[in-house]
Amino acid sequence: MIKIKKLFCFFIAAALLTVPVSAMPSRVIITDYFVDGGGFVAGQVSTVTFILKNTNSSSNITSVFLVGWIDSGSPVEFAETNQAYVEMISPGGEVEVVFEYYTKNVDMTAIRSVSVGFYIYYSDNALGDTERSNSVSLRLPVLRGARTTIAEEDMRWSAPMVSNIDNILSSDLMQAVYIAVFVVCVLWSILLVLFRFGILKRRF
Repeated sequence: MIKIKKLFCFFIAAALLTVPVSAMPSRVIITDYFVDGGGFVAGQVSTVTFILKNTNSSSNITSVFLVGWIDSGSPVEFAETNQAYVEMISPGGEVEVVFEYYTKNVDMTAIRSVSVGFYIYYSDNALGDTERSNSVSLRLPVLRGARTTIAEEDMRWSAPMVSNIDNILSSDLMQAVYIAVFVVCVLWSILLVLFRFGILKRRF
């Protein structure tokens, strides 16, 4: 009887081992990021590198599509596109994606970080190329003490007040008068020199 029970348990265990186990779904997560220069600076474009990881150690993830977003209340926007595409992430592998952010010319001293995130769409090979999606949010740092920078095109110059006398003195007529007076003075100086050296003699 004992041998029969042992055989029965053996067959039950073998049957359980042969039952197919459903595959675990894969996920795409951001494990790390790097901001060139250490953080956002007013009036500058910052390049940020994000590290994407495939959490599944046995199946590929393909056709990874990222759509980025930025907190609407922050003075930061995408310098170019807010989208990125990765063809494949190998099992347990990591890839880099790069985004560029532009920080507006505002005072950043009161802001320590900016909230950003991504919607991630991908094809999960572990589940027969099932289309899956997830989202992630994080905070990118702002350099402390980064004050506003003013570009030349942002400056406004007041027009100087010009009086009527200045208008007359700078008119074309007065320019002609200036030239005539100058010519007369030059001729008069030449005549004085000629008389002084006796080249010309006075008749009176």
